[in-house]
Amino acid sequence: MKKELFVKNIMVKPTTISKSAKITEALDKMLTEGIDPLIALNSTTVVGTVSRQAIAEKLGAKQNSAIAPAAIHVASVVAEDFTSVYPDESVNVLVPLLQRYKLVVVYDTDHKLIGQVSAGDLLKKYIPDDGIESAMEKAVTIDADERVVHLRNLLVKDIMSTPLISVDRNTHVSDVIDMMLKKNISTMPVTEKGKLVGLVTRRSLVMAL
Repeated sequence: MKKELFVKNIMVKPTTISKSAKITEALDKMLTEGIDPLIALNSTTVVGTVSRQAIAEKLGAKQNSAIAPAAIHVASVVAEDFTSVYPDESVNVLVPLLQRYKLVVVYDTDHKLIGQVSAGDLLKKYIPDDGIESAMEKAVTIDADERVVHLRNLLVKDIMSTPLISVDRNTHVSDVIDMMLKKNISTMPVTEKGKLVGLVTRRSLVMAL
């Protein structure tokens, strides 16, 4: 770790969504602002977070197959298990929290929402000491012609992103992080001599700190 910083040095403006909003609004905001998850509010009170994964699971559930996404509210996909810190706390408190949560809420002394910190915000200041190897995870693959689980009318190739952005195994970890942040990528395939050997994610990078 470098010299001590405080939460206030790396926190960013909170990105929120009302729990009464439609999940389509939440998805639009995530895609437009490149943020996942969003902080869910009931008026001005934080009630949890809403993620793309939670929305996908909601839409993929059989009992919701006949319900239009625009008819589903954010409140039905809110994860109420979230964590928070104060701006004058050491950045060091964020590492174990971001190893468990995707986002940390920041309150002032009056318990007013003033910011948030994600893995990407932390990785702008800190990188794993042991390089890319310490953050690599096993890669799980799927055929492009397989059907998407629950969404039976879609094939993987219908929703996959192309072209594939990957890094070589010998790439310096700081360059990997820079690319992930600039291109707003949460997962990066790692190759060696053109062969897939693993994955690096923002979470795995935080786990390696």
